[in-house]
Amino acid sequence: MRKDKFIDLVRNRLGASSVDRLKKADPRTVELAIAAVMNTVFYEAFRKDTSNLDTYTKTYENVAVSQDPDTEIYYSTLPANVVQFPIVGDGVVGINEMKGEDVMFVPLPSSDFEMMYGLEVDLIDDVIKYTRKGNIVEYVNFDSTITAVRMDLVVDFTEWDDDEDVPIPSGQDINIMNKVVEYLLGKPTTDILNNQNEIA
Repeated sequence: MRKDKFIDLVRNRLGASSVDRLKKADPRTVELAIAAVMNTVFYEAFRKDTSNLDTYTKTYENVAVSQDPDTEIYYSTLPANVVQFPIVGDGVVGINEMKGEDVMFVPLPSSDFEMMYGLEVDLIDDVIKYTRKGNIVEYVNFDSTITAVRMDLVVDFTEWDDDEDVPIPSGQDINIMNKVVEYLLGKPTTDILNNQNEIA
């Protein structure tokens, strides 16, 4: 669903019968509330099964790769805020070269990542390992000829453009809308599309 349409649906659901509700229906307030609720829904939906997480990614091209002059570690700064997951790679679902996929990028837990520095296995292995540290992605065994990469990220709702289709877990759009309204109004919602019956 388009981001701006989803925000409009929530705003209509909130109504503007009072000054207080009008403030809560401000588009930026609604956008931030949707982001908070969606992050929770994403986390719960994929806590145990991340097999189709790539369905919910946004692709960023030409993400620059730099080298720290002191540590000589290659890294990229994430181009957007990503949703956190309790999995290796976190919200960074995939990294590839800008052209083709000849080089393999594999996520590693940060604990294993630290042990990789200086190991001779990198001399016979051309796989690039990466780990996320805050808003930075660090690489081990990096090919210095690569100056930019393509990243597939599960990003925060606020990172989508208004005219982009935001991927929402199947069957969760009404649930998210209800949770956002409840969050903004501070009380349980009623399903106005279902004869005013309360939602369980």
